[in-house]
Amino acid sequence: MFNFSRQEIILACVFLVLGLLLVFFPYEKNSGQEVVPLETEAENPYSLEEGKEKKLMVHVSGAVISPGVYSFREGERIVDALKAAGGASWKANLDGVNLAAPLVDGMQVVIPQKKEQEGSVAREDNNGLININRANSQELQELPNIGPSRAEAIIDFREKQGRFEGPEDLLEISGIGEKTLERLREHVRFY
Repeated sequence: MFNFSRQEIILACVFLVLGLLLVFFPYEKNSGQEVVPLETEAENPYSLEEGKEKKLMVHVSGAVISPGVYSFREGERIVDALKAAGGASWKANLDGVNLAAPLVDGMQVVIPQKKEQEGSVAREDNNGLININRANSQELQELPNIGPSRAEAIIDFREKQGRFEGPEDLLEISGIGEKTLERLREHVRFY
């Protein structure tokens, strides 16, 4: 049936003998030394925790650029959470927040917004011009061709992109073209 050469039979026997030796007489590197089993995690829950940093999950919300849930190392503070969320938005009121307080796992950090004032600072001492970088939605709607949706688009742009540096920045707002920009120039200021 099978036709094996003499060398193949001898080689197979050698491997068989070596296999049997390894099964019945396993090689022990630490012969003569007592082998102590490692403790399992259940027996010693602190053994694996040493040297391993504890992660904190913190929800950052309110007047920040990128609200969300972030992971921190133990010992980090609210100021670190504010940085992780992209920083405070221009509406943020940081006076009521202890930025030096330590973070705790599962906590929510809420950055409050400044309260709208009755007398707006968007028109202060500017001959009736509206400061495009400080005006609220209602004030922006007083401008020509600016309705509620464009006013919100202007505010959203300020929160995400930062201040408007000049009139040309308004062209970034959907629905504001050259004609609308020309009408706005005499009613707004940027500083």
